[in-house]
Amino acid sequence: MEMKLELKKWDIIIIGLLLIISFLPYSLIKEFIDTDAESIYAYITVAGEPIKELPLTGQVNYKEFVVETEYGKNIIVIENESIAVAEADCPDHVCETFGFKNTPGDIIVCLPHQLYIEVRGNLADSTEEEDARGY
Repeated sequence: MEMKLELKKWDIIIIGLLLIISFLPYSLIKEFIDTDAESIYAYITVAGEPIKELPLTGQVNYKEFVVETEYGKNIIVIENESIAVAEADCPDHVCETFGFKNTPGDIIVCLPHQLYIEVRGNLADSTEEEDARGY
């Protein structure tokens, strides 16, 4: 007793539709996952005091910020989702040699001006992170 399996035109169409439908939830969920992608920002302090948080994600055009305090003046540049110190009036100019930074954990430091720039992730979660550390 031998059974022969025959697929008809509608069988193939139904199987194809079921395969397509099986990937539908992934495509819908993927949209939500992409919107929760990590936001990168720069956290700037002078003498340990928070000065500014500058978003880096999505910042492709050239933007310039001046940080001028009693310790000195630094010109900070954001371009192509990266941050750098373009100019400083400190005697050694070491902060200018760090170049552009864009990865969480990267830092730029100007010791004479007590300027500290740290690249961090997820701006929306930064307050929770700071609360946990007691800042």
